[in-house]
Amino acid sequence: MILRSKLQGMKIFVISQPKAGTYLCANILNELGFVFCGMHMGERKFEVYPDPSSKQYARAMKNPAYPINFEYRVPLKKSIRSVLPGQYAVGHLVYNKENQSILKKIKKIVLTRPIDEILVSVQKWDKHTQRKVSNPETMKDRCAKIEPWMQDPEVFHMTFDQMKADAGRINQLQKFLGIKKKYNSAEVIKQALSKPSMTKIT
Repeated sequence: MILRSKLQGMKIFVISQPKAGTYLCANILNELGFVFCGMHMGERKFEVYPDPSSKQYARAMKNPAYPINFEYRVPLKKSIRSVLPGQYAVGHLVYNKENQSILKKIKKIVLTRPIDEILVSVQKWDKHTQRKVSNPETMKDRCAKIEPWMQDPEVFHMTFDQMKADAGRINQLQKFLGIKKKYNSAEVIKQALSKPSMTKIT
């Protein structure tokens, strides 16, 4: 699968609103033959998360005080160079000219979700991880600044609900990514939902 993704030769960035299915999309891309570069990137820093199947991740899910990610102060224009052909990175990047320029040669997928659902999910995550409670207004503002990516003709848009059930939309994703030998999209969704996710809690 790794060899196949390298032959595809493209780099992908998943731009998502918080709690809009970032790592569900990651699982879908894994099923399509791409590889996560391991980095959640922001404009001024990136974070490295453990593999969801690792002991480190399992320990973090049971003990919220245990650090799940490691942060590095490196700007996006430098961290993006770490993404290799056949790989993808993820992040909650706002829409602006600088980010557009940095991601110009990279395939972009944007994920959105209704803001009321996002706020409920964020609240649950904050409680689980015992971190500082997120400010709802700050979260709304961040989500609003991500939405304009949807209007960019070079960006593929999916909603949280589509990733969970819409095989037709996953067919369109495969076309957007130039996958010639199509995967069964219904099976892709099924497998993606069955796999562990970086920030999924039960």
